[in-house]
Amino acid sequence: MAPLDPYIEPGTSTLKNLLGLRNLRELAAAEADLVNARTVQLGDLEFETFIPNSRDERELRAIHHHLFQDIYPFAGEIRTIDMRRGEGELFAPCAGISQNLFSLAEQLNDKNLLRNLGRNEFLKELVYFYSMLNWIHPFREGNGRTQRLFWSRVALDAGWLLDWRQFGTDLNEASRISREQNDDSLLFEGFESMLFRAADCELDGR
Repeated sequence: MAPLDPYIEPGTSTLKNLLGLRNLRELAAAEADLVNARTVQLGDLEFETFIPNSRDERELRAIHHHLFQDIYPFAGEIRTIDMRRGEGELFAPCAGISQNLFSLAEQLNDKNLLRNLGRNEFLKELVYFYSMLNWIHPFREGNGRTQRLFWSRVALDAGWLLDWRQFGTDLNEASRISREQNDDSLLFEGFESMLFRAADCELDGR
């Protein structure tokens, strides 16, 4: 018998939430609205100051907390259970998440936070680090949205813009193939379609 998930509302398949919702569709709709509103706030410098540019666990947790503070009691908290992708590969064990995030941050700093790289080199490094963070999967819910904001901040600091609307394939599927089959081609192609030089985007008003 599978162990009980402490994040799930007893008697339902719905995550415990601050709104007391027990219906999956209602929760998904409320979550989308609330998270979108918090995402928009991050364009305001007043709210940007709450998110450290530390490029590590602290920044990831701050982003997650900001996005999900209105909906989940575990906003900004590292997950305390092991998880897998559907019936497939296990994500990083919860006991090692902080250590794995520390290792990711060290490697990212060793790469000068991906600054001063040509397009192809930046893409290769981004694919590697994105896949690594996706495997670490630090939160019970909201990893994708948190990771997208995190890498957008890293990219912009390095002179690049990530337009996630342009990703040409399913991001989760591309990430799964990258990790399970050691094949980064789909992930690379997807990122290639959405990567632009920030200076060029300023000129054309993107």
